Amino acid sequence: VLFRSYTITTSNHIINIDGVQRNVELFDIAGRSIQSTMVTGKFSSKPLSAGLYILRVDGYSAKVSVK
Repeated sequence: VLFRSYTITTSNHIINIDGVQRNVELFDIAGRSIQSTMVTGKFSSKPLSAGLYILRVDGYSAKVSVK
């Protein structure tokens, strides 16, 4: 299985992802959906509160901390 590599950064309470192929889903740490979108290339979240978030990018999951 080949895993895509994504560049995930946070700045000014926004999560930015480069390299998206299909879609991005963003959840709070409790699993509640915050944002879901079909996109290719770059994704920027809406402004978020400080905390831990779960990203699902093209089916792969990661936790991201927003400070």
